[in-house]
Amino acid sequence: MRTQLITTILFGLSVYISAQGLINNGANITINNGTYLVINGESGNFTVESGEVYLYGKIILSGNLNNKTTNVDMFNGIDNNHTDLTFSGTEDQLIGGLSTENIVCQNLTVNFGSKAILSAGKKLTVLGNLVNNGTLTVGASEDQQSTVKVNGTVSGAGVYNVEAHLSAGRNWYVSSPVSDAKSGMFNASSNTVYWYDEAHGSTVPWETITDNVTSLEPMRGYVATVPISGNVTFTGGAFNNSTENLTVYRTAGQTKEGFNLIGNPFPAYYDYGSSSKINIQPSYWYRAKNAGNTAYVFDTYSVTNGLGTSLSGRSVTCNIPPMQAFWVRVNNGQSSGVVSFDKQYVN
Repeated sequence: MRTQLITTILFGLSVYISAQGLINNGANITINNGTYLVINGESGNFTVESGEVYLYGKIILSGNLNNKTTNVDMFNGIDNNHTDLTFSGTEDQLIGGLSTENIVCQNLTVNFGSKAILSAGKKLTVLGNLVNNGTLTVGASEDQQSTVKVNGTVSGAGVYNVEAHLSAGRNWYVSSPVSDAKSGMFNASSNTVYWYDEAHGSTVPWETITDNVTSLEPMRGYVATVPISGNVTFTGGAFNNSTENLTVYRTAGQTKEGFNLIGNPFPAYYDYGSSSKINIQPSYWYRAKNAGNTAYVFDTYSVTNGLGTSLSGRSVTCNIPPMQAFWVRVNNGQSSGVVSFDKQYVN
């Protein structure tokens, strides 16, 4: 018969764990209302192998956060009151582990001088507010992209980084998930970066960026190339986290009139099918390489019937990936339309 260990930290008390860290393997740990857990020291990591952690208070970490559970919401508090999470270390602090489960907290704070890194492929949801006065990095690898969703506000004077993995030898259709990112992230003075100007579709439709100081406008789609495969980093301002409306145009008589290259402005997936649209055709298009990587094709998704047509071999749904640019078209007979990027449809 297996015995279950339940550790309870009583009201009004706190526990400090140093150096060796706290490892929970198959037990439950309960931290009651009014208490908090501090883990520090050179290797003070917090690892959940299995079992569950129930929290009313907050966790303050100086080490790494490793989630290896496969069937629990890691920071689900008692009665679904999620905990606050604070990073206060002086070295890189990884948010990761083997689990593919969503990491959910109430409020997230990165203190001054601290560096929190969300490992590639992880999904972090902040139900409350994010305050970053250190450095918060959303990681990526060749085949995995991490995402961050913030239901509340994003504030703080820290550094916000969102990585994307781009391979050489092809065009990438991208969009910035942070405010005030610069073209220098692609070294645009040496590499190709451009955007589509619908109003000049018959003359010079592609506007080329030739310097490293041009701001990459949120919600605008860009086409970029890189000379060497690897990660690029969107940085400059905070995560885009507010509802915005984008006006797009249809200029009569122009080649491909009404087609506009726009992009997901959030560092997470966006449900385009649920968002508000005015005078916009019910389909959107991705430009991608085919399954054999020999030619460019268009993948299509129809909002009307909820069906995607993929010529690239990749799944096409209503959810636009983070940093993804895509094509929309203004209805025939209209000179403009509006696409709403409403943060309630970020997922």
